[in-house]
Amino acid sequence: MLTVDECKKHIRGLNLADEEVEKIRDLLYAFVERTLDYCVETGMFVVANETCDPHAHKEVLKQQAL
Repeated sequence: MLTVDECKKHIRGLNLADEEVEKIRDLLYAFVERTLDYCVETGMFVVANETCDPHAHKEVLKQQAL
């Protein structure tokens, strides 16, 4: 997980308190986790084949339809 200082490097120019940066960081981590879960559940990312091909889910969906 990124530290608050690491996050602040990416959002320079904004004068945010550490607590605000932590909240934003935690929300972004939660968003990414849910998005990745969705991608795995729908077959967009086929974990068993270790692929991150954005088109891999089409083949998985074809196979599931058979």
